[in-house]
Amino acid sequence: MCVNTRRQAEKLIREQLAKNETSTLLCCLGDVTGDADHYCRAWEVSGRRSARSQRALAYFYFNKAQVYANSCR
Repeated sequence: MCVNTRRQAEKLIREQLAKNETSTLLCCLGDVTGDADHYCRAWEVSGRRSARSQRALAYFYFNKAQVYANSCR
């Protein structure tokens, strides 16, 4: 995804979040920014019921561990 497109997506998502904070929008923001805190917030907003937030958080940390493992070789 192009940097400019990411910025536009982030801006749009943040505008929507200002109107109505949902776990889906928070997960989308986490996808765009690469910040795991948004997935954690989505988990809390959903009343700890959002499978998407947990799945995204697991992928985030799994990929982070893979990058670390590959850099140690």
